Amino acid sequence: MAISPVGYQANSYPANIVVGGDSQNGNASGTGAAASSASGNANDTQTQQEIQKLKQRQQHVITHEMAHESVGGQYASAPTYTYTKGPDGKSYISGGEVSIDVSKAKTPEETVIKMRQVRASALAPSDPSPQDESVAQKASQIEAQAQQQIAQQQTGSTSTGTHSNAAPARAKTASPSDNTAKFQHLQSVYSANMETVGHISIYA
Repeated sequence: MAISPVGYQANSYPANIVVGGDSQNGNASGTGAAASSASGNANDTQTQQEIQKLKQRQQHVITHEMAHESVGGQYASAPTYTYTKGPDGKSYISGGEVSIDVSKAKTPEETVIKMRQVRASALAPSDPSPQDESVAQKASQIEAQAQQQIAQQQTGSTSTGTHSNAAPARAKTASPSDNTAKFQHLQSVYSANMETVGHISIYA
């Protein structure tokens, strides 16, 4: 899932147009040269401003995506970037994204730990995007489901343990008492009828 595509609309850069004057006379030529110089300076200033904006945007995107990657760890991919060509002919990073794994882990306990890291990764930048917040919300939902599974497992384990402990206790109480009573009864019968009884078999 892509965490944070950072959109950017590239600016349209005006061409540097050199304005030439009509050389019909010296005054006209001088005026044309002055106008050309002023226009060139204005274009240079605008170009530098646009380049500065592109550099600032590039730094912002890199910082944003690196925050996702560093916190996401093994669950986050390396950032991928999109580029915009500036008026100076150079390419500047203008957008990017990091993909993160929001699938469940092998056990509910592992899922809880994983989703907490996923959520932290999604919200790591100082200015999380709507997509970042959506991923964080998804991770919270999966974590809540895993917490419910853990609670159900603990409840079932406690109930099973109570029943399994009670059963042997009942068997242990009944068995020795019955056998002892039977043995004592048969022993008294044997003693009372020693002359007439040749053999007695006792069955536990």
